[in-house]
Amino acid sequence: MKHSRGMKKAVAGMMTLVFGFLCLFVAPAQAAMVGTADILQVPGKDAAHSPSTLDASRQQIARQLHAWGVTPEEARSRVNAMTDGEVVRLADAMDQMPAGAGFLEFLAVVALLGFITLVITDLVGVTDVFTFIKKI
Repeated sequence: MKHSRGMKKAVAGMMTLVFGFLCLFVAPAQAAMVGTADILQVPGKDAAHSPSTLDASRQQIARQLHAWGVTPEEARSRVNAMTDGEVVRLADAMDQMPAGAGFLEFLAVVALLGFITLVITDLVGVTDVFTFIKKI
C-alpha cells in the first residue's frame, strides 16, 4: 500500500510537470473590440480599387492557387466566392503566406509529446521501450 501511494505521487508530479510544460506551447486567446469600420465597408477604402484592378487581382489569386496544386475550375470558384475586400487583402499578402508554414514546429511538438508519454509509461512500468529508464 505504501508503495502504490508513492507511485501515485510520482505519477501525479510527473503529469503536473508535463501539463505545465504543455502550457508553454498554447497561445493565449486575444479579444478586442471590433469597430464599425471593420464591419462595414468604408466607401473610400475600396474606391482605389477599380473593377479592372479587382479582376486582375482575382486572376492573380487563381493563378497562384493553380500553382499550389488546385485545379483551375476549383481555383476560379474559390476566388469568385470571395468578396472584393477579401480579394484585395489576399492579393496584397499572397507572397507572405507560404503554404504549410509551421509544419516542422508542429512535428517537433508531436514528437516531444510522444517521447514524454513513452518516458512516463516506462517509469510507471506499463511499457519497456527505453532501457536507460529504471522502473519505480
